[in-house]
Amino acid sequence: MKKLLLFSLLLVFQFGFSQETIKTMFYNLLNFPSTQPARVSNLSLIIDDIQPDLFLVCELENEQGGEFLFDEALATSAINYVAAPFVSNQSTSNELQQLAYYNSDKLILDNVTTLQSDVITTDLRDINRYSFILNTPDAGTNPVYLEVFVTHLKAGRDTAPDTTNQDRRLLEVNALTAYLNNNAATFSNRYILFAGDFNVYNSNEPAYQEILDTANNNSIDFIDPIDRPGFWSSNSSFQDIHTQSTLRSNGHLGGDGATGGLDDRFDFILVSENLVGNPELEYVNGSYEAYGNNGNCYNDNINDSNCTGVYSQTVRNWLFNFSDHLPVVLDLQTNLNLLNNPDAVFEEQLFLPEGNIVDNQFVIASKTSGFIENISIFNSLGQQMERLLMPPSSEIRFDTANWPKGIYFVSLTSAAGKTTLKFIKR
Repeated sequence: MKKLLLFSLLLVFQFGFSQETIKTMFYNLLNFPSTQPARVSNLSLIIDDIQPDLFLVCELENEQGGEFLFDEALATSAINYVAAPFVSNQSTSNELQQLAYYNSDKLILDNVTTLQSDVITTDLRDINRYSFILNTPDAGTNPVYLEVFVTHLKAGRDTAPDTTNQDRRLLEVNALTAYLNNNAATFSNRYILFAGDFNVYNSNEPAYQEILDTANNNSIDFIDPIDRPGFWSSNSSFQDIHTQSTLRSNGHLGGDGATGGLDDRFDFILVSENLVGNPELEYVNGSYEAYGNNGNCYNDNINDSNCTGVYSQTVRNWLFNFSDHLPVVLDLQTNLNLLNNPDAVFEEQLFLPEGNIVDNQFVIASKTSGFIENISIFNSLGQQMERLLMPPSSEIRFDTANWPKGIYFVSLTSAAGKTTLKFIKR
């Protein structure tokens, strides 16, 4: 049974030195949601365990699937997740697509820059761009950008002398590097992540070499944080970084998903060079992991009882039941203040008389009349549903009977500052 939504009031203004972490996660969802929709309960448990601030996915089939994932695996989290807008595949009729979900207390999806909604088209699937700004006190005047590109490159192993699949992966990566080169003035001072299912079999593949810019032709160079070059596929020397396949057989997934056991490194999060050794925003050395991989499950099920280690049997069961890939995770760290910390004044003053899971009315109250100066309510797409200035009483009610089901964010202002809370309309 899924846990109830934890009620969390989050202060918008905080002062003083801190080290804040942005945990980033990429996951191939395996034809989501058509393949065994009930497996989403496993994803909810994985999300609760990792608690990513930036959750990047591929193999999402449609917008409805993205909403289903949000409602079942993210909405009940204590983290204030928001989904980026879903864009259907522009490259071809291929239905599989990428998407980003993010912690709105730490990140702001930029809706000002004209490049925010750009989609890089290829001969198969889009490369999606998400332009984030760190949620700092001066984000409006001194923004710190984190640019995120998410992809799913062409799958397939070639048999020499045929290089068709490798060539197509290179063409797809060339589309990204050309885009960055053509917009070099925009991206030169921004931090960048490139994440996805790359489907590469070794570090000599042209697509991988192009991403790292070994020919020194690109305006942006990416770094593989773990720096483990070699022939990854079917090589036990790299079993600790393999991400596919988590299963030897796929009967529990209705026959969907790759089989054969864990023996390929397909999933990546790469970082731009300026994310190394830069205290404003930097990759945390040693934080990159193939989540769930204990380093001893070569050619086996990820939940095999012999694959013991840091990741428990329970965690590995979740992974086995959800996808044929493992997630990859890493941490970014900033010495800037992010506006995501609880404030005792709001916690003392505000309460929800009827709870934060509502049907027809959402009610918020304060112990002191006049404490709340204004309230705005937004849906998960950032659209404003209600706004109320200087509420006349200490208890405010909003009629939600005709609102769509989903998660909503409430922005409040008082003399103590600003805060955000959330509730679910069921």
